Amino acid sequence: MICQYVSSSNLSYVCYEAMVQHLDITFHSGSTYRYTSVPAYIHGGLIAASSKGRYFDRYIKGIYPYYRIR
Repeated sequence: MICQYVSSSNLSYVCYEAMVQHLDITFHSGSTYRYTSVPAYIHGGLIAASSKGRYFDRYIKGIYPYYRIR
């Protein structure tokens, strides 16, 4: 699993496991959610985006299934 801190007003930490296409996002609130069936290019786009929050809202939120992991 690849994990890294990100510079964002909403997101603080992003992890991605390519083998199972899991994207874990930790928000500044402290909650972490796992998004499933997320292709690698979506993770790459999130990391490369100048606005991580905007990218999340546009390309991840409401599109991929998720559940809270903490």
